[in-house]
Amino acid sequence: MKISRRALIASGAFTLTGCANRIDRQLYYKEIFKSLAISPKGDTLAIIGREFDYIFKPPENLIAAIKSNLHSQLSASFNTFELDSETEIKGEWTLQFNKEKNQSKEIADTARALGFADTGNRYVLSGSIKGTRFLKNHGTRTGELQATNQTYVVQVSPSTKFQSSRNLTSSPISQGGDGALIIGFIILLPLILIINPCITCR
Repeated sequence: MKISRRALIASGAFTLTGCANRIDRQLYYKEIFKSLAISPKGDTLAIIGREFDYIFKPPENLIAAIKSNLHSQLSASFNTFELDSETEIKGEWTLQFNKEKNQSKEIADTARALGFADTGNRYVLSGSIKGTRFLKNHGTRTGELQATNQTYVVQVSPSTKFQSSRNLTSSPISQGGDGALIIGFIILLPLILIINPCITCR
């Protein structure tokens, strides 16, 4: 049976596309988290993932925004996170809220002071965040953690280069008898209690 040149090219293109898709999928792993906690001083942000825990040092403008009088209007989103090594991770975040027709001058002034950009329909504040990835220690968790009202799915790249976890240390995040998360002597508060449930809405 003869195979036309067009069919051969199409078959080759399909094969290459399939390989590319498999390679692309290997370059990422999806992290699922629904528990975020922050230290009272705002200098430590902990994210509880499915297989790993992450501890970040949040930037001052992020903390200032979520502790401001804008907190009840904010929504948050995260872009793809990248691994610089097996342990070091970085990513991008965005806070935003809609502009309302009868919005007070105080809200607009606060947004500008915090660095929010006025895009016409909404105010947007973006930035980067860096931290450390740890291997989850399930033995330190005694019960259900305070959850946000949205489960986040974040892509982490690249997983092929740093897919080994042999050099990762066990997570320093533990859970006290009252359910609070603890890092050493630092008690972390659920982010949902500090800002507002709306922070976890898109």
